[in-house]
Amino acid sequence: MARLVRTDRAIVFTLGPIERLLAVHFAPVEMELSTLRRVEVVEDIWTKVRGVRAPFTWIKDHVMIGTRRGLFGKDFDVVYGLGRGVCVEFEGGPWARFVIKDGFPEDLAALLRG
Repeated sequence: MARLVRTDRAIVFTLGPIERLLAVHFAPVEMELSTLRRVEVVEDIWTKVRGVRAPFTWIKDHVMIGTRRGLFGKDFDVVYGLGRGVCVEFEGGPWARFVIKDGFPEDLAALLRG
C-alpha cells in the first residue's frame, strides 16, 4: 500500500511491489524537505489530479497510480476510488506535487508538516 513518509531530510512516497509495477516507476519517489511549499487536505482528491498521463495505470475516477506531466512539471499520484486525501506541493526539484488518497488525511498532513 502506498504511503507518504517524512524522514529527517525528505518526504518519500513508498510503494508496494504491485504499485511500483502499476505506476511503471521503480526508482524512489522523494523530495527534499527544503522544497516543501504546502500540505493541503482535500475533500475530493480527484480535483487535484492534473496534467497528461505519463507511464501509469489509470481508470477514470477509480484508480490513478503514477506520473502526470504538464507545464507545471511532474506530479506523482496514488488515488484509489473517491474520497479525501492530501496534496503536497513543492518548489523546485523533479516533482511539483504528490497526491494521495488517505483514510486519515488530517493526521497525514500534520505528520508531513512536522
